[in-house]
Amino acid sequence: MKWLVHSIVFLFCSLLFAQCLGDINIIYQVCKAYAGDRRAPFKSCVAIFKSDPKSVKADTVYALGVTSIEHLIAKGTLINSKISDIQKDPRTTPIVKEALQHCSSTFTSAEKFLKKGLKGYLSKQYEEIYAELETITLDVQYCRDEFVNRNLTYPLEKLHSVFVELADIASANVDLVKNE
Repeated sequence: MKWLVHSIVFLFCSLLFAQCLGDINIIYQVCKAYAGDRRAPFKSCVAIFKSDPKSVKADTVYALGVTSIEHLIAKGTLINSKISDIQKDPRTTPIVKEALQHCSSTFTSAEKFLKKGLKGYLSKQYEEIYAELETITLDVQYCRDEFVNRNLTYPLEKLHSVFVELADIASANVDLVKNE
């Protein structure tokens, strides 16, 4: 009887391990498509997905695509919140506030387009979300350029970089799903 209990426990653990391994392999597959042969972006991509419980639980490339787009929407919301905080800071100069207003509009639009794009992705209209991701990546770059062109320090540099990386990862994910 004892061996039967051990066998059942072993079988359960093996199945659980195989499921987790399969999910991690999906993350590696998407990150490899995103990073190509570049080691640093691959590691960063894997770290992003592994830090998100919903991504780790994704059991298909398609499901991981949903979570990557949702993660991107959440990051856009966070950036807009940060913009609002910086604008409210009395130490923020008028020229920085003006540039940030442009950024706020850009990230607000990005959130709307991403939500629309997610609906397209869910209905398997991959070209729509792919186009939205490309447009958003260019638009948020203009936000950064507002600061660079005025010789100002861009206060959103780190968040901006993560947002663009997430958009690129989501694009790679859409490519994988589209070509399956």
